Amino acid sequence: MHHWFNLDVRHCIDVMHVEKNMCDSIIDTLLNIKGKTKDGLNTRQDLAEMSIRDQLHPRSDVKKI
Repeated sequence: MHHWFNLDVRHCIDVMHVEKNMCDSIIDTLLNIKGKTKDGLNTRQDLAEMSIRDQLHPRSDVKKI
C-alpha cells in the first residue's frame, strides 16, 4: 500500500475489515454457502490429527452417490 510510508504505525489492524471478515466467515459457515465455508477435507484431516471431534473425521468407508 502506497500510503503506509505516511503512517506512524504500519501494522495497525483495521477493526472494521476484521469484523466484516469474521462475520462473513461465520455466516458462510452457518449457511453452508458453497465455496465459502471453511469446512473441507483439510479441516477435517486437521481435526483427526488433533484427535478431536471424532464424528467430523473424514471416513473412507462411505460410498459416493
